[in-house]
Amino acid sequence: VMGFGKVGTEVARRAKGLGMHVIAHDPYAPADKARAIGVDLVSFEEAITVA
Repeated sequence: VMGFGKVGTEVARRAKGLGMHVIAHDPYAPADKARAIGVDLVSFEEAITVA
């Protein structure tokens, strides 16, 4: 997920609900918010490589 605002968070939440491993890139997202729903925050380069 590129961007972890309201839309990105909801997309990640739904993907996790389907059993997907979710990574996200957002330089301003708090890590605790991502951890709370089981999302790994990664660098831009890693997100592009894995996508």
